[in-house]
Amino acid sequence: MSSSASTLNLILESDNPYNTNMYDEKDGRILYQVRTEQQFETMTRVKNVDGETIATWHWRDPKPDIIVLGNGNPVPLGTWLKRSIMPFKDSVTFQDQIGRHFKWKGWGTGTALELYCEDDKKHPVARFVSHSAQTHGQTSQWLQARLLVDQRGLEILDLVVISFLVLEKNRRAENSRTESFNGIHT
Repeated sequence: MSSSASTLNLILESDNPYNTNMYDEKDGRILYQVRTEQQFETMTRVKNVDGETIATWHWRDPKPDIIVLGNGNPVPLGTWLKRSIMPFKDSVTFQDQIGRHFKWKGWGTGTALELYCEDDKKHPVARFVSHSAQTHGQTSQWLQARLLVDQRGLEILDLVVISFLVLEKNRRAENSRTESFNGIHT
């Protein structure tokens, strides 16, 4: 999916998926606010454009995080986002409210994170593009991280955003552990 094929380009205001605003590139409206608080425990809250909390998750490292979707009951993260049990598979699946299955691919380090619907494995519903520098001649421009969402993704936009945020948080934590293990300091 190219950015021209996407229906919605959600820009991450900061390159921190657990403390950012996500806004519509076309009109600049903030559609999601993501805030993480650290008191007795670390908790991330996602609010939509209407200020309603659509998800809260409690970080419990080394135990599994607990997530609450909307007004639902708290559940272990793995109950909602299911990792592949196949070794070396970097996919995570979830189900929407009407029973359709979606799969994030590229959850592993160093690969593109893309969301697919079970009935179309060739065209992603959403795709994450990390921040990057783009050079044109002698000038360079910093491109902010973005989540590109197509028409099908708009039907489940809250779930796309929530699942992306959780996976990107976990992916960055894993990258950090790998870099630390390898002696790389960023």
